[in-house]
Amino acid sequence: MRKYFLIIVTIILILGLAGCIKDPPIPDEGVEPKNPFVMNSYFTDSMIIQQNQPINIFGKSEKGVLIEVSLFKKEASEPIQSAKTFVDENGDWKVVFSPISASFQLYKLKVTDSVHTKEINDILVGEVWLTSGEKNMAWPMRYTKDASSYIINNENKKYIRYFSQDHYPNNDPSQQPIGDPQFDFSNGRWNSANSLKSLDASAISYIFACELFEELNKGSAKVPVGFIESAVAESNIHAWLPKSKIDSNPYLRNYLLTKNLYQIDNLGDKNYNQTANLYNNKINPLKGINLKGVIWYQGLSDIGYYEYYNEALRSLIDAWREELSPNLAFIVVGEHAYEKENLAGFRRAQILGTNYHLNVLIVPTYDLEFEYEYQNGYEMEKPDVSSPYYPINKIELAQRIEKAALSLVYNSNEKYFSPRLHNYTVSLTENTITLYFANTKNLRVKLLGEIEELAKPRPVEEYQTITNLILVLVDDTEIEAEVTVNENIIKIYYEDIKQIKSVKYAYLDLCADSNLFNEMDLPVLPFYLNIKWYHN
Repeated sequence: MRKYFLIIVTIILILGLAGCIKDPPIPDEGVEPKNPFVMNSYFTDSMIIQQNQPINIFGKSEKGVLIEVSLFKKEASEPIQSAKTFVDENGDWKVVFSPISASFQLYKLKVTDSVHTKEINDILVGEVWLTSGEKNMAWPMRYTKDASSYIINNENKKYIRYFSQDHYPNNDPSQQPIGDPQFDFSNGRWNSANSLKSLDASAISYIFACELFEELNKGSAKVPVGFIESAVAESNIHAWLPKSKIDSNPYLRNYLLTKNLYQIDNLGDKNYNQTANLYNNKINPLKGINLKGVIWYQGLSDIGYYEYYNEALRSLIDAWREELSPNLAFIVVGEHAYEKENLAGFRRAQILGTNYHLNVLIVPTYDLEFEYEYQNGYEMEKPDVSSPYYPINKIELAQRIEKAALSLVYNSNEKYFSPRLHNYTVSLTENTITLYFANTKNLRVKLLGEIEELAKPRPVEEYQTITNLILVLVDDTEIEAEVTVNENIIKIYYEDIKQIKSVKYAYLDLCADSNLFNEMDLPVLPFYLNIKWYHN
């Protein structure tokens, strides 16, 4: 008995002593690393840092290693900012420098541990945008009509740069990592807009950056512009959402399960389109890197799933802001006019998905005159096939996005926002429905390619017809609405207003002939309004 007692006491003493033993303290100079530290490939030569926001520099190494980071002006021997930090128990390290305003001043970054050193040169501070989505966003300059006017050896182009990455490791879709968020991109690198490599850059992104650069650098201002390319053709929105966001939203998760889209297994060439895969590989590596905003141009692959896209888009905006920056501006590009089932419902879902966030804007495209065929004498390369889904002329759209960004983010005096239905009232005594629109002072109708102001309020018998403004009656008959217009208000008349259950505008796949615009020549956003007094 005594023998067992002694054994038990001995075990207790050993466990107690083990609990008191702690890791040896880390020396002031840190532990000596066995391997070089690693950094996200965003931190490479020619990078652009977002101005006027904290500068986060981070990487990975072994626990206890002392990392020193110094930021210099080019050719200077003394740093303007410097900091030291120890690598934590998870192998992560991070330093934060104070914000810097934009200029054409070049900087260099020096990162060291007790053994290894890395220098990052030719750094600029300016404006950085993330451009993401699918094929229309990824569409390259080399296939874009009249893009050669932007690709010129201009001295200022060296202040426009873009970060590109491979779609997949070794350009092999089956090698796309699955399952876990990644620390780094696949072959991420910075490029100058002043090079022939720009032929492979996203046309929307490149032209947007050039236009923004010209606008921000009027007068004596010196503001470099950069963009991060992150678009994959034929990608669905669920691949761009973090798995945690999907799993915490029963509606999203159940919808994806019902449609057999909740995939986390190896799908070979379709690995990129699994649940959260593109988020893991292309968005998660941006955590900690401050940006100005996002341009999101995606939708064709999800038109068949339009029922849930409203919630999916809201969740994407929320998730990216939670992971990247709470004040991130979002510009969502709407789908243009082409013939595809459920496209009208999808456009509505896009618009609804942007309704509940601040600093979010949707840019419509259904009114733009796109081209899909290359003419003889076209000076650049041509893709193998043409398609009504992928226009070859991107310049006007990129310019529209840039003007929207100026209004949303840069406090432009010109409020370049599309009108949207804001509210409505019903009068049973007058047999009228009154529609109120935001983002306009004077609604106008486009006639014969020109903008003409609609007439002031007129007698009921002198109606003004607006193309594709439709009344849906209780028996599902559809008729054109007869209206009067006063500034930002449209009043609809009908002999028995109780017979109207819905009002819709531009709610068609092919709706390019819809003719209601604001004074900025921007089209009214499509809508489908269910009259509450009827549906209740």
